[in-house]
Amino acid sequence: MRFLSIFSIILVSIIIISSQSPLAFAGVQCSLSDSDCDNWYTTDNCPTVSNPGQEDFDGDGIGDVCDDDSTNQTIISSDFSGGIVVGPNELVVITNGATIIGNIDVDGGTLVVKQGSTINGNIESTGGTVIIHDASTVDGTVQIEVTGPGGSLLINNAIIFGNIETLGIDGLTIINIVLTGNIASTNDQFVVFIGNDVNGNIEIIGPNNFCTQSSNIINGNNSGCP
Repeated sequence: MRFLSIFSIILVSIIIISSQSPLAFAGVQCSLSDSDCDNWYTTDNCPTVSNPGQEDFDGDGIGDVCDDDSTNQTIISSDFSGGIVVGPNELVVITNGATIIGNIDVDGGTLVVKQGSTINGNIESTGGTVIIHDASTVDGTVQIEVTGPGGSLLINNAIIFGNIETLGIDGLTIINIVLTGNIASTNDQFVVFIGNDVNGNIEIIGPNNFCTQSSNIINGNNSGCP
């Protein structure tokens, strides 16, 4: 009887802990599209750590639990003419409808374009993180590639007057955008295309760990998920 009583207490404790935290047990993976078990999938602002509230104090598109305070942050909220370089430990946020005339190079850092801002140029990244959302516009090509692990591109509710090209990055998420050019994804690990209007072609070349497409309007050829 005593053994059953102790067993019951342990069982109840496990149920309580697991109900309070989706990450109560280290190593648990809910799904490929929600690895941190917080019920945020393609738009998770911190995909590696559970943050169900999606708190983002500084509004940079990166959840507070993933936001490194040691990162050098630059906020650009007015028009700017000239090239921008985002270094390995830098965060650059373009916001408040600002227009940037020139190319942006992301070298391992993070670039966030939001609140209807416009980039009149190309965005090129080598292993960094690029986030474009909030009805923002890029009048050029968005290109991000890495030779090893790293790199991510999230475009949500935006207009791209050019191509999107990615090679070997960890995550490619494109949701609810208008694209006048082509999408070329090669050997990206996580690929999501949902609700987009693409005037050109979509070419996805594997291998990858997760790939899904749905509700897209594609006027060109679509190779689909491998």
